[in-house]
Amino acid sequence: MPRHREIAIGVRRWGWLAVVAALASGAPASAQPMWPEKWREHQRGKVAPVTPPEARLWAEFGGEAAEKAIYESPVGRFSATAYRLKDATSALAWYEYLRPENAVPARGALSVSTTPGAEYAAHQNYVFQFEGWRPLEPEMAALYKLLPRMRPGGGLPKLIGHLLAKDRRRNSERYIVGLHSLELFAPAVPGAVAGFEDGAEAQAARYLTPGGEKLLVIFEYPTPQVARQHEVEFGKLVGWQVKRTGPLVAVVPAEAGQAVDVAAAKALLDPIEWDLEFTWYESAKRHAP
Repeated sequence: MPRHREIAIGVRRWGWLAVVAALASGAPASAQPMWPEKWREHQRGKVAPVTPPEARLWAEFGGEAAEKAIYESPVGRFSATAYRLKDATSALAWYEYLRPENAVPARGALSVSTTPGAEYAAHQNYVFQFEGWRPLEPEMAALYKLLPRMRPGGGLPKLIGHLLAKDRRRNSERYIVGLHSLELFAPAVPGAVAGFEDGAEAQAARYLTPGGEKLLVIFEYPTPQVARQHEVEFGKLVGWQVKRTGPLVAVVPAEAGQAVDVAAAKALLDPIEWDLEFTWYESAKRHAP
């Protein structure tokens, strides 16, 4: 039965919510496996679809398919899980969510990190999780040529480049594109003020300060005029510290009903400056763990 007819029947029988849940399950849209049968000296064995954690977040990030394969190789048996999303921004957001707290970022790379037995990486619209083996650049370069529907989708977002590195808690970065990710990663921020209906996206991270751990969220809006409107709304929230620069609005929310320490917030907000010529790139080179 054609896919569109299955969806139409599903809508009539179970309603839109059930169909959305089914589409967000992570199962590939066709029988074609994501993982190649032969990848250099690695031979694929068992392959199975994966149900991504946090189905609502997966759907909000534009998740398309997820699959796990077992490979037999001269390096031994290892597992490889791939998540395919709509674009590079969504992949970075999923990578930030998926990597464990103890992952160690690869030197000079935005979206590669390792644990003692695993590697996590994002490339274009894919996120990878390897267990039992940690591939290096030659293996990954060969893999990229074999994966279906890999696309850059506009490149990586620049927001993370505005985050101050000093005192940032490792792996606390979270990208926010809608109400569900906002609820998960920055619950103190009211959805009505965030402005996703105006095209907002945000990058959050947590910082260790003399006044305790603080959340910093940087929102980006389509124009400085839209940002100015939301700056006013954020400024009405009692105890918050807010700064606008160009189309960016950075906020340090008051959490647990307590006003933010002004000096600690100022140290986080002062370095954030919008520059029309600002560019920030991930190192294209992967580094040995």
